[in-house]
Amino acid sequence: DGGRAVPCVADVRDEKSVQRLFRDVEAMFGGVDILVNAAGVFEPSPPGATLTDVTDRMIDINVKGAWNCIQAAVEPLKRRGGGKILNFASVAGVAGVKGFAIYCASKAAVVMMTKVVAAELAPFSINVNALAPGNTETPMNEALRKDPAMRDALEGMKRMTPSGVTFSKPEEIVDAALFLLSSRPVFGTTLVVDEGFSAAIG
Repeated sequence: DGGRAVPCVADVRDEKSVQRLFRDVEAMFGGVDILVNAAGVFEPSPPGATLTDVTDRMIDINVKGAWNCIQAAVEPLKRRGGGKILNFASVAGVAGVKGFAIYCASKAAVVMMTKVVAAELAPFSINVNALAPGNTETPMNEALRKDPAMRDALEGMKRMTPSGVTFSKPEEIVDAALFLLSSRPVFGTTLVVDEGFSAAIG
């Protein structure tokens, strides 16, 4: 409440574009306190398919994009005496999902990137963590949720999920993000918020 939001556009795949974004933010707000790396794409990659474009897109946005933003944020955060970085991973980065090998690999990379960068930046009071949501009701998966052909698969997922809830609400993911962005001394952690799905499948 009472805050000010200013839309800024950048291509996270482009290092120079991201650096320009951070310069603009510093000029408008006087500094950077928090980076939330939430840009991402989600596409299937079934075995045997020719998916060079899909693979490049997911790696460029999910992995390189997160890295470009972290790199651009480090010096501005240091100038503020520290801050927070929250990387959006996915339950797919800690528990494999059939048919989505490249997406899983890209999010696993974010999990490991978070651990390493957290150790590197902790001496500068920069707190780095990751959030790994499970299925969440978003426009990205709306078509899938409404597809009659997916009904049996979604029912199967519901039965496998301990809470009996297939898709979390976005505000539930926000609550977890706010915890990781709080003043608590949590470093290098990936917090899984998936209704217990990954615990059930091992």
